Amino acid sequence: MTRQSYSRSELRTERSPNHDSGGPGRRKFLAGTAAVVTLALAGCQGLSPIRSEPSFGAQRELTQMDGRERHLVFGDEADPDVSFMLRQDVPLPATPESGPEWIPFSVVVHHRKGLVTDHLSLRLRAPPVDRSVFDANIYLRSPTTGDTPTFTLDRDPTGWTVIEAEDLGKPSAGRSSAPGEANIHLGFILNPLSSHPAEELTVDFEAELSEPSPVGRDSRTATGRMTFPLVRG
Repeated sequence: MTRQSYSRSELRTERSPNHDSGGPGRRKFLAGTAAVVTLALAGCQGLSPIRSEPSFGAQRELTQMDGRERHLVFGDEADPDVSFMLRQDVPLPATPESGPEWIPFSVVVHHRKGLVTDHLSLRLRAPPVDRSVFDANIYLRSPTTGDTPTFTLDRDPTGWTVIEAEDLGKPSAGRSSAPGEANIHLGFILNPLSSHPAEELTVDFEAELSEPSPVGRDSRTATGRMTFPLVRG
């Protein structure tokens, strides 16, 4: 397994629920031929004990932007606890092109005030329609500024790509707030091979979040899966 490390500037966090993605000039990182991304971010809150609690309640899926944006929402409809957003930033041409297709996507993890994201896992896969072994490539788009946890990028023996970072719930040196207190925004590019096109992207989400309690912090987990049909114009 090959492991690569990237600096603190390669993961973006947002304090606003605005889901706009960054510009086209973002740096790209090849994540391998298997289109799966896992972001494991283990956080801690000083010396306060974290007590594990049941998972968040039932989830529901919402679709917007003519199918280009999908949400998994947990909690109250008016004020949800957690939501995962997956967006295809631009539609594909109405008919497949002869060359490779570069499909930009964004992921945003949003939580209500008081919660902190301590651990996040994203697993993505876009298998080819011909059922061959040539899964779509994934490239990460990341900003070149910011102060966020260092993360590593690996591919596991089964072909899944794994991205890991530590201490998302802990402020970094010189900072008063932790990255996990804000929204987390990741950008990536899906690149199916022209000879092995893909028609959908499957994403598994898992996030562990915590909030203050009289005895430390209570922790709960939100998990879900989205199957995202690629949208053509």
